[in-house]
Amino acid sequence: MSESTKRRHQARESPRKRRRDRNHQPDPGFERENDTSSTGSPSLVPTKKGPGRPRAARAGLLDRDALKATRDYLENERPPVRDEDLDEIIGPLAPPLSDSWTQLDEARMMIVWNASPEKAAYACITGQGGVVTALWKVCLRLFRRPPIDIISPLHNLRYQPLIGPYQPGTWSREFCNLLTPLLTHPIWQGSPERLAMALQYSVICRTDDRRPWSPQPLCPALINLRDSMDKADGSELSRSVHHMHKNARSLAIRNDGEPSQMSNLLVRIHKTVKNSSSERIPERETSYQGFGVYAINNHDLRVVKTAIDKELSPTIDEAYELFKAEKGGGLDLPKASQLREFHERAGRRHLRLMAIKQRDRGADMELEATGLGVDAELDVSGCEEDPIVIPGDEYSDATSVSVATRVARHRPRSPTRPPVPKDASAMPDTPTARVSDDLQGIVETICGFIDRRFDQLERRLDQLRADLTASMEAQTEVLEGMTDEMATMASGIRGMYEQSRALNDRNEASNSTPTQADVQRHSLCPEVSQGADHEAARNRTFNPMPNAQRVERRDRDPAQFGDRHPRSPATLQDGKLRLNNVPPGWMPLWQESQRHCEGKNRS
Repeated sequence: MSESTKRRHQARESPRKRRRDRNHQPDPGFERENDTSSTGSPSLVPTKKGPGRPRAARAGLLDRDALKATRDYLENERPPVRDEDLDEIIGPLAPPLSDSWTQLDEARMMIVWNASPEKAAYACITGQGGVVTALWKVCLRLFRRPPIDIISPLHNLRYQPLIGPYQPGTWSREFCNLLTPLLTHPIWQGSPERLAMALQYSVICRTDDRRPWSPQPLCPALINLRDSMDKADGSELSRSVHHMHKNARSLAIRNDGEPSQMSNLLVRIHKTVKNSSSERIPERETSYQGFGVYAINNHDLRVVKTAIDKELSPTIDEAYELFKAEKGGGLDLPKASQLREFHERAGRRHLRLMAIKQRDRGADMELEATGLGVDAELDVSGCEEDPIVIPGDEYSDATSVSVATRVARHRPRSPTRPPVPKDASAMPDTPTARVSDDLQGIVETICGFIDRRFDQLERRLDQLRADLTASMEAQTEVLEGMTDEMATMASGIRGMYEQSRALNDRNEASNSTPTQADVQRHSLCPEVSQGADHEAARNRTFNPMPNAQRVERRDRDPAQFGDRHPRSPATLQDGKLRLNNVPPGWMPLWQESQRHCEGKNRS
């Protein structure tokens, strides 16, 4: 068979081989997902390799019962969020107005929103943040809340960035990566309060926070702990919260009560905190905008994850893989293009909820920050702290559930609550009076906001003016030093010029005035003046060559010498010597020498 025939035969056979590979039967050692095990134990199902990059967890074996339970829970209890549910979950674009939320309240909220760093941060969202999009999808699907409503002062939590570069109004990428899988664990049962309780306890154990703390009454142990907190006097406990929790668990066990999984998880969180350490954690923050808060960071999320992995089943990673395997594809909101809109709607809704909460507690919103995770300091000196209670608790006591009464600083009056005079009966109860008070409150708020902005601008201008003055003074000193150096250099140059001029004057005087020795030499040797060379005469030396020899040389070569020797200072014309190129100072000597020679000739 030739080579070309062999290749054509292989080409015809190759499709058959590929069809046989497609119909290849699986290994009988693996059970199909729909088969049941004869032993009754949960069977393990190998996950299928999907398109794209393989995942380490999906390449392993997932429990079939866990898959089915996750699927049933997501389909029946937590279906994907629909577009018509968004107004209730993340807030409408234009909220409905009522007695509890008026147009004035909305206008005041917009003032706070426009001044917040979150608005500037959300405006930079481009829809390419895969980490943030995944966090939103998980949070909306399982908790029916946006993420900023969970990590919020409304749940006595506040995001705390680690020491380092930080952009206000945003959470770090690592924080989102840690929080997303943590939300998928079934221990929370879709309740933000249960998640907030675990995160708060992690901060309490890490910082040894001894403020009274009221957990959810999920079991006899936590009910006993809550009762002991209510009986505590003062704003600080004499014993640690964990010590009181252990005593509450012991009391529940003695009374034939059984601690819940949540109580067991809190114990495990304390053990994990004791065995862990973290760096770059700033000082703790206990109050924000009048709310008692526990500042959480990446370290606290790792602690809760480690505690769950050691105490409960499934682990955090397994729960996340179960969620991704059964959530369905392409149904969860938001899409990448909707991320910016969802952030802005949720941010405004969060401000409305905080304003209502603060109004009910007698506080007011601050204009400097919105409480959406902004790293802004708040002066809380003089606050009276009360026990912290998670919103939604069933055993809240109206006399002990407030966190902080009012921040000890000047704040504008709430626009929706007019001031109450000393005599309550004297307060007008007319719509006109209420509207007038509301307008007055709005005006005061706007004026206060403008005053603060002008103060900031004035401080900035003062700083710029001081910096400019210091810079000009430094440059003036440099210029003065350069001027002194240039004056010194000019003085030196002037001295050098005077010395050079004096030396030049002396040289000119010495060159123009003949010395007595020169006069005597010409008197004794008149023939020198008759045949002196030009260069020798310039150097004050004379050529002793007789004039007769010079004449002979000229006669012998007239074309070369001509009527005048080019180097001779004198020529013989009509029997007389004529000076050529003789310096003016030599003229008196020449005349005296001529007279002397004429006298000798006569004699």
